[in-house]
Amino acid sequence: MAYGNYGAIVKRNGERVESMEDQVPYSEDGPSGYGAMFLRGDGFGRPAGSLGPHHAVMGSGPVRFCGYKCWPVLLVNGESVDLEERFVQQRDSDGSPIEWAGEIEGFRFYAVHYDNNMLDIELTEPDGTAWCAKCGYGYGAGFE
Repeated sequence: MAYGNYGAIVKRNGERVESMEDQVPYSEDGPSGYGAMFLRGDGFGRPAGSLGPHHAVMGSGPVRFCGYKCWPVLLVNGESVDLEERFVQQRDSDGSPIEWAGEIEGFRFYAVHYDNNMLDIELTEPDGTAWCAKCGYGYGAGFE
């Protein structure tokens, strides 16, 4: 997985937010891109237990909806929510999920996985702030 503007384009209310691309959830004031890679807790001098970087991070409150490679990740207060169990709306013929939708703590989210590589995700915060992102392998600002 490449980091540093090679995995997603994130927008808030229609405006690109580069600081939320290739970022660590809940760390939008920290480094993004390649710098975010070094915030992971994986035995390379990075803090243990920290959340690793995701291609797309959306949200400014306790709920974050992220794109990890080409799969959605829903976090509430830093804890992962099982999308598979609670929010799958549609499955492919092989049984794998391709569409998720739901609401949690007033945050509405939607994700669709397609072309075996791409993910479109949306998050609407309780105040109406609208986020959207597209993620995937070989996709992102670095490829434009």
